[in-house]
Amino acid sequence: MSTSRKPSKPLTIVTLLLFAGIAMFVLTAPSIAPEPPPTAAPPVETTTQPPTTLPPTTVPPTTAPPATVAPATVPPTTTPPAPPTTAPPAQTIEYEPGSIENMICTAFGDQCSKALSVVHCESRFNPGTVGAAGERGLFQIHPVHIPYLSDRGMSWEAMFDPASNIAYAHDLYSRSGWGPWTCA
Repeated sequence: MSTSRKPSKPLTIVTLLLFAGIAMFVLTAPSIAPEPPPTAAPPVETTTQPPTTLPPTTVPPTTAPPATVAPATVPPTTTPPAPPTTAPPAQTIEYEPGSIENMICTAFGDQCSKALSVVHCESRFNPGTVGAAGERGLFQIHPVHIPYLSDRGMSWEAMFDPASNIAYAHDLYSRSGWGPWTCA
């Protein structure tokens, strides 16, 4: 016993209307095919005979049939989630604008302008800045330096204090130059 299923009439009518709509779209859609390249004239032969005048000719225009192109589908882009950070959120600490610059210039001496440009790039002079990898403070001291901080009597939390951050940054600069900073 064979069971054959016939589509219902509303489905057939809907299907026909759908195909008719697609056909109308394809027929009325503007062509996106590139224009054909211009045809090159045949090379002119040079002879020793005097030139002759040829009657003008008309070339019928050529039109390319409309191209049908399936609509492009762009796969959705997914951005991987940011890794969770254990660093505290950025803190905004109020200081006299000139005092931070003065502390930096006092610590760095003849490297004052370079140190100021590094701080501007790294934290925009905000001592409460926390970077994507957990860097802290004005000079964005990286967590990799935590063991060295304790050797110098400083704490990781102290990197939000401008004086401590500047002091450690100067110590780091004395040992490594401007290499540890991306903005240098």
